[in-house]
Amino acid sequence: MDLLKSVKRVLSIQELRQAEYNKLRSVHGNYTSHTVSLSDYQKAMAEITTAFQSLSRETIQLSAVIRDHSLPQAAQVLDRIQAVEKVKLTLTAEWQVLVAVEIGDEEFDQAEHTHKQKILRQKLARVEGEIAELVQDFRYECEHILVSAMDHIS
Repeated sequence: MDLLKSVKRVLSIQELRQAEYNKLRSVHGNYTSHTVSLSDYQKAMAEITTAFQSLSRETIQLSAVIRDHSLPQAAQVLDRIQAVEKVKLTLTAEWQVLVAVEIGDEEFDQAEHTHKQKILRQKLARVEGEIAELVQDFRYECEHILVSAMDHIS
């Protein structure tokens, strides 16, 4: 795969990841509000999980391609994006479990639960901010490739 296509694909993957997170939130919201069945929820979650796994594998491959094209800083940023995306997915799963506990636990402490939700929201916000910064860093590291491609189009 050529370098320009690899860089563009990385940026596309980040958009696809965001779309998968949106699906995940929607499906989970529908499940917790009892608008979808458990089997439909499980099927949707399996599809989303498969999509995340595929995007992660592709990101790892693209990192190697970019590194092979003598862009070690860009590859390092991409590796960092991958690692932080893993943290985001873990936090998102923790959030879903927290919401499920709220729904299913008769003896749950609302104050403690609210505190846990606040902490998780803060962690997720920090991680999402870090991902956005890393994507900008990746764009910066690859800017000359993107600009060069635009010059060829003009």
